Amino acid sequence: MSATNVIDVGAATDIEANGPVVVTDGAPVPIMVAVQQGKAFAVDNRCPHMGFPLHRGTVQDGVLTCHWHHARFDMRSACTFDLFADDVDSYPVEISDDGRVLLTPEI
Repeated sequence: MSATNVIDVGAATDIEANGPVVVTDGAPVPIMVAVQQGKAFAVDNRCPHMGFPLHRGTVQDGVLTCHWHHARFDMRSACTFDLFADDVDSYPVEISDDGRVLLTPEI
């Protein structure tokens, strides 16, 4: 990942322990960043079904569930499991060698 437009979201261990964080500064839309089993994921924080904030849902076993209408998304691909919801936009994110979560807020 290049140094341009990269946001340091925080320590991967903290995000994994405390739950998803929402990045708004420097991002075109609110972006939810989650870490599970040492892997980072970043998606638009707005549910594509009806706009509910996805950070208020749950992430378990790589599946993000929106608690408003129970739309489910695969965090690896950002694809929906449910036909009533569209796929959610995802963003490039990685965990650096020193354990920091680095987000590029451009699709």
